[in-house]
Amino acid sequence: MIFGEFNSKDELIFEIGLIAADGDIIPVQALLDTGFTFYICHN
Repeated sequence: MIFGEFNSKDELIFEIGLIAADGDIIPVQALLDTGFTFYICHN
């Protein structure tokens, strides 16, 4: 399961890990465009 949070623009932000060629894991924040606003998702 992916855990995320809504930011001030009602965008869902969560952290993912990118795997480099040498095997290092680089954590980055990703944006999921749901097409919904915070209000619609919770009601």
